Amino acid sequence: MTPDPDARTVLAALFSPNGEKLYVSWNNSSAKQQVSVACFSWPDKKRVVSATLDAELVYDAAISSDGRFLALAFSSYSPVQVGVALLDAATCTLIRIVPTQRICSVSFVPSRSLLITSDSENDIECCRLIDPDSGDELGRFLVGNRRVFGFDVSADRRYLAAATSSGAMVWEWEGLVSTFGLD
Repeated sequence: MTPDPDARTVLAALFSPNGEKLYVSWNNSSAKQQVSVACFSWPDKKRVVSATLDAELVYDAAISSDGRFLALAFSSYSPVQVGVALLDAATCTLIRIVPTQRICSVSFVPSRSLLITSDSENDIECCRLIDPDSGDELGRFLVGNRRVFGFDVSADRRYLAAATSSGAMVWEWEGLVSTFGLD
């Protein structure tokens, strides 16, 4: 399935929680800096909706467990911007941009519809919990001077794990539980 004749590189592909839709994001070959997002019905591969976002690259993508939100960790050069684009998954329309200092990874907490994003302030990395409905920050877990590369939530939804440049870190929602070093 080729999303568009203008597509240069497909940056993200993920299925909806019920497996009936496939979301694909790619950067366009046009002179204008744009990333396209499309939703295809699955398995018949018919395009349902599509939209464009003024961005250069998408680093990571996630869909909420209830299928309402699509999150794209992106960067753009004109204007210079880094953040998470929150889209309505049904229409692929932009709801809001959550600005960040640096972005690597996004994820959702299953059944809580909280967005987790990696960010930094004054070179101190953190994992931020964001309410996708309001865009408000609900909390953060400090990672320190390590770079965050990815997240996962345990099956029982009690723990958050982050892959960092110096090992894995695991938290309960109340605070840090363990750090696993690379040594």
